[in-house]
Amino acid sequence: LGLQPQIIASHSRGCKMDCSFCFRTTPQLREKSVERFRKELKILKEVNQTGFIMFSDLTFTSNKKRTLELCEMMKDFRIHWCCMTRCTDVDPETLAAMRAAGCDMILFGVESLSPDVQKAARKGYTESLVHRTLQHTQEAGIVFGGLTIVGLPSETEESLDHLCRW
Repeated sequence: LGLQPQIIASHSRGCKMDCSFCFRTTPQLREKSVERFRKELKILKEVNQTGFIMFSDLTFTSNKKRTLELCEMMKDFRIHWCCMTRCTDVDPETLAAMRAAGCDMILFGVESLSPDVQKAARKGYTESLVHRTLQHTQEAGIVFGGLTIVGLPSETEESLDHLCRW
């Protein structure tokens, strides 16, 4: 493979969640229209010959209907991409649409597998959901990346060791 122009882009800013550790400066979720996003992708592809996009949206898949619309639109551009999201915001249908639209990798906010740490961080999911999401993501042909945080409140040596073994 030769070099391909890469860029960091977004279709939204902010987040609908309220995780205890979050840095976000935009507490509400704001999204570009699909048409505006299409125009931006057209420029990135045709003018800049962009071949890969790292989406910086905190929760790329926070709205399933919108995610499916974006993926359908993105197919036309034949761009490879990566994004970040939450384990609660994907399912096999969404993952299949993302793969068909060029998604190569998803970075999931796992933070910790400890129920106590997840509760303190206000994550709203369990270790079993993380494992299911990992399985569904791999079955869709997408690389699963787990973003973790060491030292959150309620972290113990045992919970950190469990996360490291995972």
